[in-house]
Amino acid sequence: MFLGWPDIAGLTRGRGIPVADLEARKTTGIGWVPVAQALTPFSTLAANPWGPMGDIWLLPDPAAGARADLWPDQAPFNLMLCDGINPDGSPWMACLREFLRRALDELREEFGLSVLSAFEQEFYLDGLTEVPGANYSLIAHQLAADFGSQVIAALRAAGQQPETFEPEGGPAQYEVNCRPALGLAGADRALIMREIVRDVARRLGHRATFTPVVAEVGFGNGVHVHMSLRDGAGRPRTHDPDGVAGMSRAAGSFVAGILRHLPALTAFGAPSPVSYCRLAPGHWAGAAAAFGADNREAALRLCRGREGAGFDAGAQFNIEFRAADAAASPHLLLAVLVRAGLEGLRENLAAPAPLDRDPADLSAAERQQLGMAALPGSLEEALAAASRDDTVRGWFGDEVWSSYHALKRHELEFIADMTMAERIAAYRKIY
Repeated sequence: MFLGWPDIAGLTRGRGIPVADLEARKTTGIGWVPVAQALTPFSTLAANPWGPMGDIWLLPDPAAGARADLWPDQAPFNLMLCDGINPDGSPWMACLREFLRRALDELREEFGLSVLSAFEQEFYLDGLTEVPGANYSLIAHQLAADFGSQVIAALRAAGQQPETFEPEGGPAQYEVNCRPALGLAGADRALIMREIVRDVARRLGHRATFTPVVAEVGFGNGVHVHMSLRDGAGRPRTHDPDGVAGMSRAAGSFVAGILRHLPALTAFGAPSPVSYCRLAPGHWAGAAAAFGADNREAALRLCRGREGAGFDAGAQFNIEFRAADAAASPHLLLAVLVRAGLEGLRENLAAPAPLDRDPADLSAAERQQLGMAALPGSLEEALAAASRDDTVRGWFGDEVWSSYHALKRHELEFIADMTMAERIAAYRKIY
């Protein structure tokens, strides 16, 4: 089985062990190196504070295991996610699962709230004998039906509660959705889903790529993070029929905090140079720094669900963050969203009024009147926005902050002499 560790490049790295050794490893862990957090998507090493020094340990988390044994003549899919710990057993502060856990702990301790999340994730499936030409169509579904059936079966066997397999807007583009999960498990599930999709594709002679874009023009692959608040008893706390747009006071402040820090958050949600081919107006990618009710061009969208007798508004209400793709680490992305929402709660920010128009139809004067900031148009701009935001900077320890920025600068240098087509091809191979 594979003991996996989510890194800041949005990839799962780690070590394989004999299954018979798992019980012992749950106590002892397995050795790892801090500098692994500085590995870039291109398998090069960015500048970092560790160099050749130090040791950490990967400690398996039994609650984050995923096993699917559907193939009699092949090895099963067997992954267990791990926390990074120091040799004395204390949490390693550059571990992203720990980074998310601490954000969730503060939200619970200060406000008695937890976050239920689900990640919608799109991908392209390379290797189909025919490429479907009609988006969202039955034939597009049927051409990948064997693949989709195995993905759903593997996710179910692995305890990930799959809900849908669906054709998307691009040729041979698909999306898989799982039920929302509470706390840390939401990000774990997002990562596990990606790896199961990739594994099933490999077994069938295909290749699944979650890269942000596969061409300069056309549909890109997005990640939409749906979040709702729960109280200590697990009851929904996002909806209030008397609140702004039907949101509770807490949900409104949570949204306002994310909106305030949105330019900086883009560095973690759209973290590759090619992410910005997708993050543009007219792509339904959430490229406007706005909050809207059922508005798919807004970076933050309120999802209200079905109305009427028999439908529970409170259970359906959720906030969707749309300005992200799968070059992002699910754990880092969810952590910064929770942190931003937590800041809104601490300051008791008022809920923003939802934008009920396409942002592209707004004049410059209307944008200024609404206080609508522009999202960064490149990774360089996003990193600069994050560096200017002292609040966001304060969420990180020096190790993670310096490593993340050094890694992203390394990526920019690595692709500097490539054409856009070459950049897109390079990221397509990785993600």
